[in-house]
Amino acid sequence: MERGWDADTHGQLHDLMAAVGPDAEEAYMTIAETLRAEGRVEGRVEGRVEGRAEGRVEGRVETLLQLLTLKFGPVPEPVLAAVRDASADQLQVWTARVLTADSLGQLLD
Repeated sequence: MERGWDADTHGQLHDLMAAVGPDAEEAYMTIAETLRAEGRVEGRVEGRVEGRAEGRVEGRVETLLQLLTLKFGPVPEPVLAAVRDASADQLQVWTARVLTADSLGQLLD
Protein backbone atom coordinates (compact mmCIF):
# COMPACT_ATOMS: atom_id res chain seq x y z
CA MET A 1 0.00 0.00 0.00
CA GLU A 2 1.19 3.49 -0.79
CA ARG A 3 1.60 6.25 1.81
CA GLY A 4 -0.75 4.85 4.41
CA TRP A 5 -3.68 4.16 2.09
CA ASP A 6 -5.97 1.40 3.26
CA ALA A 7 -6.63 -1.63 1.07
CA ASP A 8 -10.07 -0.34 0.04
CA THR A 9 -8.73 3.02 -1.20
CA HIS A 10 -5.87 1.30 -3.00
CA GLY A 11 -8.30 -1.10 -4.68
CA GLN A 12 -10.68 1.69 -5.68
CA LEU A 13 -7.88 3.69 -7.30
CA HIS A 14 -6.62 0.64 -9.14
CA ASP A 15 -10.14 -0.19 -10.38
CA LEU A 16 -10.68 3.41 -11.52
CA MET A 17 -7.42 3.42 -13.48
CA ALA A 18 -8.29 0.05 -15.06
CA ALA A 19 -11.71 1.39 -16.07
CA VAL A 20 -10.21 4.51 -17.65
CA GLY A 21 -7.93 2.41 -19.80
CA PRO A 22 -4.61 0.63 -20.01
CA ASP A 23 -2.57 3.84 -20.34
CA ALA A 24 -4.07 5.25 -17.14
CA GLU A 25 -3.55 1.95 -15.33
CA GLU A 26 0.07 1.85 -16.48
CA ALA A 27 0.57 5.45 -15.30
CA TYR A 28 -0.99 4.56 -11.93
CA MET A 29 1.30 1.55 -11.54
CA THR A 30 4.34 3.65 -12.51
CA ILE A 31 3.41 6.28 -9.91
CA ALA A 32 2.86 3.59 -7.27
CA GLU A 33 6.23 2.02 -8.04
CA THR A 34 7.89 5.43 -7.85
CA LEU A 35 6.30 6.14 -4.47
CA ARG A 36 7.45 2.76 -3.13
CA ALA A 37 10.99 3.41 -4.39
CA GLU A 38 11.00 6.88 -2.82
CA GLY A 39 9.84 5.37 0.46
CA ARG A 40 12.67 2.81 0.39
CA VAL A 41 15.25 5.51 -0.34
CA GLU A 42 13.84 7.77 2.37
CA GLY A 43 13.96 4.88 4.85
CA ARG A 44 17.59 4.08 4.00
CA VAL A 45 18.63 7.73 4.35
CA GLU A 46 16.86 8.05 7.69
CA GLY A 47 18.51 4.84 8.87
CA ARG A 48 21.95 6.07 7.89
CA VAL A 49 21.43 9.43 9.61
CA GLU A 50 20.20 7.78 12.79
CA GLY A 51 23.07 5.28 12.70
CA ARG A 52 25.66 8.02 12.32
CA ALA A 53 24.16 10.04 15.17
CA GLU A 54 24.12 6.99 17.43
CA GLY A 55 27.70 6.22 16.45
CA ARG A 56 28.82 9.73 17.33
CA VAL A 57 27.15 9.52 20.74
CA GLU A 58 28.71 6.12 21.40
CA GLY A 59 32.11 7.54 20.46
CA ARG A 60 31.62 10.46 22.85
CA VAL A 61 30.64 8.08 25.63
CA GLU A 62 33.74 5.94 25.11
CA THR A 63 36.02 8.98 24.90
CA LEU A 64 34.60 10.51 28.06
CA LEU A 65 34.86 7.23 29.97
CA GLN A 66 38.47 6.86 28.85
CA LEU A 67 39.28 10.41 29.99
CA LEU A 68 37.53 9.85 33.33
CA THR A 69 39.44 6.62 33.91
CA LEU A 70 42.76 8.25 33.07
CA LYS A 71 42.11 11.22 35.35
CA PHE A 72 40.20 9.68 38.28
CA GLY A 73 40.87 5.94 38.10
CA PRO A 74 38.15 3.29 37.91
CA VAL A 75 34.77 4.88 37.22
CA PRO A 76 32.00 3.86 39.65
CA GLU A 77 28.92 2.16 38.21
CA PRO A 78 26.54 5.09 38.92
CA VAL A 79 28.83 7.41 36.94
CA LEU A 80 29.11 4.85 34.13
CA ALA A 81 25.31 4.68 33.97
CA ALA A 82 24.97 8.49 33.99
CA VAL A 83 27.46 8.83 31.15
CA ARG A 84 25.82 6.09 29.08
CA ASP A 85 22.38 7.68 29.56
CA ALA A 86 23.51 11.26 28.89
CA SER A 87 22.44 13.32 25.89
CA ALA A 88 24.94 14.37 23.24
CA ASP A 89 24.89 17.92 24.63
CA GLN A 90 25.56 16.73 28.18
CA LEU A 91 28.42 14.52 26.98
CA GLN A 92 29.98 17.53 25.28
CA VAL A 93 29.74 19.59 28.48
CA TRP A 94 31.24 16.83 30.61
CA THR A 95 34.02 16.12 28.12
CA ALA A 96 35.08 19.78 28.24
CA ARG A 97 34.70 19.89 32.03
CA VAL A 98 36.98 16.87 32.54
CA LEU A 99 39.94 19.20 31.94
CA THR A 100 39.16 21.39 34.95
CA ALA A 101 37.22 19.15 37.34
CA ASP A 102 38.98 18.02 40.51
CA SER A 103 36.51 15.19 41.18
CA LEU A 104 33.81 13.15 39.48
CA GLY A 105 31.22 14.98 41.57
CA GLN A 106 32.47 18.34 40.36
CA LEU A 107 32.44 17.09 36.78
CA LEU A 108 28.84 15.87 36.93
CA ASP A 109 27.41 18.95 38.73
